Amino acid sequence: MISHTEQKYAQTRTAASADIGTRGFQADALSLFDHKQSGHMGRWYYSSMADKGDGGNGTHLWRKLAETSKLYMPASIEEQLVAHLSLTANMRETLKGVRSVCELGPGGTRSIERKTVPLLCLVDDLQSYVAVDVAEEFSRDATQIISHKLEINTHHVQADVFQPNLPDNLTASDLVVAFGMIGNIIAPVGAAPEKGLIDFLRTIRQTLNDDGIFTASFCAEMDGQKVLGAYLDEANRKFCLGIVHHIAQNLPVTGMFDPAAWEYKPVWHDKVKQCAHMIYPVREQSFRIGGRVFNIQPGEEFHLSNSYRYTPAQIRFCADEAGFVQADVFTHGTAGLLVARNKVRQAVRTAKIA
Repeated sequence: MISHTEQKYAQTRTAASADIGTRGFQADALSLFDHKQSGHMGRWYYSSMADKGDGGNGTHLWRKLAETSKLYMPASIEEQLVAHLSLTANMRETLKGVRSVCELGPGGTRSIERKTVPLLCLVDDLQSYVAVDVAEEFSRDATQIISHKLEINTHHVQADVFQPNLPDNLTASDLVVAFGMIGNIIAPVGAAPEKGLIDFLRTIRQTLNDDGIFTASFCAEMDGQKVLGAYLDEANRKFCLGIVHHIAQNLPVTGMFDPAAWEYKPVWHDKVKQCAHMIYPVREQSFRIGGRVFNIQPGEEFHLSNSYRYTPAQIRFCADEAGFVQADVFTHGTAGLLVARNKVRQAVRTAKIA
C-alpha cells in the first residue's frame, strides 16, 4: 500500500536533485565540450526532457537496453547472483532484523521483479521500502510494483546519489541496496576508481541506521574484450547517444550541431579495469551554446561515463576505508555482492557461492 506521505514525496524537489533541469544539464554539457570535466554525464542518460522517440527519451532507451538486450552484461549476472544468494548464501539470516529498505537506482520493471522482489522476500519483517533514482519514473514505478506485490508502505525520492548532498527527505534505513551502481563512479579516462568509490560509500553510510547494512552488486569480469562486446550492443549505443539528442532538443544550440553525426564507442583501460563510454562526431560540428562557441573536428572524443570492474579485495578495501566496520563479499562467477555493516557480526569476508 502507498503511505500517506507518498504524494508529498512525489511533489518534493530536494536539494540534491533541484539542479536536475535545463540549467544543470547545460553546465554539464559545456564542461564536457570544453574538456573541463569527463565521465560526469551519466545522470543525464535517463532524462525525460526530450520528446519521446528512439533517439531522445532516456528512460525508454534504458528499458529497451536492460529488458531486451541479449548482450548487456550487468542485468543478467545480477539476476543470477540474486537467485543463487536466495538459495545458498543464507541471506535470510543476514537480513534478520531489517524492517526498512532503501533501494538506490531500482531500474525498470524486469530489474525490480527479478532482483528487488526476490531479495525483499528474504526479509521476514519488512515494513517499508523507498526507491531512490535520478529518473523519477523508475523510482515511482518501483514503489508501485513493490506495494502491489508485498503490501508494505512505500515512497519514492528523485535524487542523484552520486552527488555529495543527500535529499533531506531520505530517512535512515536498516538496509540500503544498490544493484550495479558502484561500477558507474565518476572519474576521468584512465583514472583508478578507489577514491570515488570510497567517497560514494561514505555518502551511503549517511542513509543507514547505526546497525544498518549496505549491499551492492558489482561485476568482476576482467576480460576487456568481453566487456567491450557487451557494451557494443546496438541498444546501448542508442542509449549513450541519447545525450546528443537531449542537447539538440533542450539546450539553446545554434549553428551546426547534428545528433545524427555522432557515434559511440566503449574504450577499455585495462590497468584500472575501466570501460569509458565515449562519443565523437564523424563530421565537423561548429555550434554555439549559451554564448560559448565550439568547433569540434571529426573523431574528437568526449567521455560520458564509466563502467568499472572490481576485484573482491578492492571492494573490501574501499568499504573499510569508508568506515564500515565489517565488509563481506559473496561471489558467483563474475558477479559479486558486497555486504557492509555498521556493526560487527561473525566475519565471512569472502565466500564463493557454488
